[in-house]
Amino acid sequence: MRRKKYPIDSATYRVFPINYFYTGCQFRKNIFLAGDAAGLASKLTGEGIACGMISGREVARKIMNPHYDWNKLEAVVAYKKRQDKMFNVLEKIPLGLNMIYSLLLNAINRRMVSWPGGSQ
Repeated sequence: MRRKKYPIDSATYRVFPINYFYTGCQFRKNIFLAGDAAGLASKLTGEGIACGMISGREVARKIMNPHYDWNKLEAVVAYKKRQDKMFNVLEKIPLGLNMIYSLLLNAINRRMVSWPGGSQ
């Protein structure tokens, strides 16, 4: 942040927990959750904008048509489950997460990796 000349010394920082534990998007007939509220944020990175947008559209379609299949949402959930499994394995390896975070940040900085949905 200093390299990019952001005024970090005068800023106020706040942190908030991010829900990454997916429990579903529809509860009963008329209760829906999307994005972070549904636990679709990434456990590895905390990123959730793309999943939030997709799940929001899918929830809207389901509200308008109760017989709508959650095709795109199912793909997002499958991706998230794969990512969570990887994270759970790495949590058990000493220094595993530190190594992966370092490699991931290095790859992002070199633009070798992009996030689902095209965001970085």
